[in-house]
Amino acid sequence: MEKGIVNISNHYAFRDLSFVYLVWNIYNEGKLIQTGKIEDLNNLPGEDIQLQIPVSSPKNRAGENILLISIQLKDSASWAPAGHEIAFEEFILSGNPIRNKNNSVSVLPKLTDHKDVYSIEGNDFHIEFSKKEGAINSWNYKGKSIIEKSGKLNIWRAPTDNDEGGGEKSFAKRWINAGYNNYKHEINSTESLTEKMR
Repeated sequence: MEKGIVNISNHYAFRDLSFVYLVWNIYNEGKLIQTGKIEDLNNLPGEDIQLQIPVSSPKNRAGENILLISIQLKDSASWAPAGHEIAFEEFILSGNPIRNKNNSVSVLPKLTDHKDVYSIEGNDFHIEFSKKEGAINSWNYKGKSIIEKSGKLNIWRAPTDNDEGGGEKSFAKRWINAGYNNYKHEINSTESLTEKMR
């Protein structure tokens, strides 16, 4: 990818790609540093072509450099407006994300052990993990609630005619005998580990 050559495949059986265009963006550690647009994608049905993306060498930029490719509609369609993305891809050009190599517990989010919940708090988020339910029941990110309540495991669905056929040997009967229709979630114990990162 250092040369900026990408392969574009047309998976349509009867249509070329003249109805879409390509947008490319390069990010250095999440910051947009280059962008461009290629209008003429005329792959015939089933055809692959190679395109040269005019990217500058990322070798001199520290951190992770990513190329994002987006294929978008030129004109509005009955099912989507102009500019709607119908395909995308991501390529790592160079480097790795800059990470904090200090694994000390002191730099981790704060964990508080309450009677009924574990509370995990970072710079811009707050999570509560229910000891009773064994699941996250509250998640707040940048002042906004992400979930309203914890998710529930559900292993039962209404049987179909095929499930019920066969009497005692039917799938439905075996499910009921196994207690799938009366499943109860139970937490035996919880434990928090704060000594080290793994």
